[in-house]
Amino acid sequence: MNYPLPAILAIAAVMVLFQPFDGIASRSSATPPERSLNRGLSGRLLLSNYEQALALSTGRYESIQQIHDWRRKNVGTINHVGDKSHNWTRFSSNGRFILKVVENCWIKQPFAAIHCVAIFDTATGAIDEFIINPEGHGFGSVESVAISRDGEHAAVFTNDDSASSAGNYYLRIYDKSGNKIDGNSYDKGFGEIGSLEFSPDNRIVFTYGKAILKTPPLSSFGKPLKMFSGNERPIHLRVSPDGKRFVFALKTGGTSVSIQSTLWVLSSDGKRSHKLVEARGYTAENAPQMNNPAWSHDGRWIAFAFGGVSSYDSTNHGFAAGLLAVPSGSVNEPVGYSESEVSPRIVRLQSYYKLKNGKILKSSTLKDSFPTDRVTWVAQ
Repeated sequence: MNYPLPAILAIAAVMVLFQPFDGIASRSSATPPERSLNRGLSGRLLLSNYEQALALSTGRYESIQQIHDWRRKNVGTINHVGDKSHNWTRFSSNGRFILKVVENCWIKQPFAAIHCVAIFDTATGAIDEFIINPEGHGFGSVESVAISRDGEHAAVFTNDDSASSAGNYYLRIYDKSGNKIDGNSYDKGFGEIGSLEFSPDNRIVFTYGKAILKTPPLSSFGKPLKMFSGNERPIHLRVSPDGKRFVFALKTGGTSVSIQSTLWVLSSDGKRSHKLVEARGYTAENAPQMNNPAWSHDGRWIAFAFGGVSSYDSTNHGFAAGLLAVPSGSVNEPVGYSESEVSPRIVRLQSYYKLKNGKILKSSTLKDSFPTDRVTWVAQ
């Protein structure tokens, strides 16, 4: 996904001070006025790729101290090969464990370009690192990764380029010591691999082409849970804290730089589903995008990025994506760009960021920039 340049510059310009917080320490941005925002919603939104956190009650962006320290130590002993390495960062649902997967790397000794995995326990400072076993052939790119809620296992989807796998996708599950627990290939002709999530009982739920699949505990063999048709593609799936519901974006169209999608909730047995929010004031041509949903730590709310497919530039914020939060039990809750089209039950998340001129701005993230990203909503 492409992110608006003003959003990136805003985050990059944040001035940081050291300040701890529960489970994950942080480096805080310049202090805005101390008052409660966002209707009393609590916790922090961890942004995976930006490695930032947004404190909901104060609206402050914060860099995550453990990741900062980890990077300063060169991610333990992981080394990149060349300049084509790609990093994946994922948090466990409670924010305690951080998963790093690095493409084209080596650990301790120079090696053929492979993929490296590290699991970091922010409570103890322990780091478990291992190399994905080449099994006699090379790997292609990493498509998706996930960490179990207890930090004991990692799942990695790769786009294999070996003759033995016929160029298919391959799902592998490892324990934190690097032992492969299970593996299974998936036909690339069926569609793209998308989201990958562990449930509380260590089942794996993922999107694959026009389907949502679920595996038995610590198994890589997924069975279809829900199928879609036409141009519909499920993406950005997230599992609720109790594992009983899944929220996902259903992609129906878009362009190379944006998507048209709506949010749906599906029961864990695949038998019941409903639309979470309903866009108002749009046509099929300018339908908005709703993506990157995140369950709150207590399962009562779902945050999501809301925007549109129109262009974004430094003078016209247009439909630049921002974050909203909706009660998780909602059905067809109305949402739109104007105030009159947004349900009063929906919270338009607000935050503060600091620009280069030093002026602190209060940002209604629906109208102003926000770095749309994979989000994990953790408790205070």
